[in-house]
Amino acid sequence: MIIKSLLDNDLYKFTMLQAFLHYEEKSVARYEYRCRTRNIDLSNIFNDLNIEIGKLCQLKFTEEELKYLSSLSFIKQPFINFLREFKLDSSLVSTSIGANRELIISLTGPIVKVSLFEVPILSIISQLYSTRKIDSDIAVKEGNKRLESKIDFIKNSLNNIAFIDFGTRRRYSLEWQDHVIGRIKNSPISKCFVGSSNVYLAKKYNIMPVGTMAHEWIMAHAGVTDFRESNKLALRRWLDFYHGSLGIALTDTYTTDSFLSDFDKDLSAKYEGLRHDSGDWKEWGEKVLQHYEKFGIDTHKKKLIYSDSLNFDLISKINYEFKDKTSLLYGIGTNLTNDVGLFPLQIVIKMVECNGKPLIKISDDEGKVLCNDEEFKRKAIEYFKGKHFTD
Repeated sequence: MIIKSLLDNDLYKFTMLQAFLHYEEKSVARYEYRCRTRNIDLSNIFNDLNIEIGKLCQLKFTEEELKYLSSLSFIKQPFINFLREFKLDSSLVSTSIGANRELIISLTGPIVKVSLFEVPILSIISQLYSTRKIDSDIAVKEGNKRLESKIDFIKNSLNNIAFIDFGTRRRYSLEWQDHVIGRIKNSPISKCFVGSSNVYLAKKYNIMPVGTMAHEWIMAHAGVTDFRESNKLALRRWLDFYHGSLGIALTDTYTTDSFLSDFDKDLSAKYEGLRHDSGDWKEWGEKVLQHYEKFGIDTHKKKLIYSDSLNFDLISKINYEFKDKTSLLYGIGTNLTNDVGLFPLQIVIKMVECNGKPLIKISDDEGKVLCNDEEFKRKAIEYFKGKHFTD
């Protein structure tokens, strides 16, 4: 059994689910799996994937787990009551093998019933693929060598940074992610390691669970209002619901330029900071800092989180460029939890439809545009990349 607890998920899935339960309990969505890695035949894991999904749907939150969640200041009692009765429903998941031997996965149903599937399913796929690709003994030996090299590098060259584990969805295995966190927590760089997005492991190691919102939160709002207003509505609702806590906003759902045009002085002042997840890291950082300065906001009092394909060499460059200009935090995913000698899968599950309306994620990378409706895609890109700035 790969997923042993429903807490084995990213914190932002819980924070978004709690807000969805408050605002959009009846909204229905469709999510689809994508593999960005080319020419990957995953048909050999298909049967095991379905078995693991079945096991996942047998899990319930324990009272101990609910007590832990309720200890988090931003988790509210109505949400705990909801989770107490919660189980994932396998009838909302469709899996098949395509003509090119690719996995086809979709999740369809009320957002509050399907959202928590995303990260566990990705984790299951990653583990089934990775552990077949490289035997665990070989992976652990190579992974440990690389992990110790990272620890030495941070100790000697980057001992002033703060970083988080963001590696649940593309990890080699739960056991390896667990080992990595345990080793770092008991290493000379433990003061640099400030938490994990994985709630199960944050609880186990008594470290801070970290996360706020994902693209899902902003994209879903295009299903409940005009897509042109979805960024603003999502940002306002989040602020109203969490009263300023969990105040890190993701900028690239419809491009950072579009986001910043909606991120007015009031929002800029009230949100704690912003997260980078695509596009050129330096250009993004400069653009965001200029945005704050335009409103007379002290950039040293804001936080920039970088989380796009990070490794410690890249972190070194980002840190050199911006460490004296603002507060920085780094969310490291695959390079931390699946750096064992293989090329990890680049896999995602994204919301593609909400309340019967098509959705789009544009991002700041041309290759990451995701939309199933070509006419809506054309219309949305034209608006967010053009008309929005000439109205």
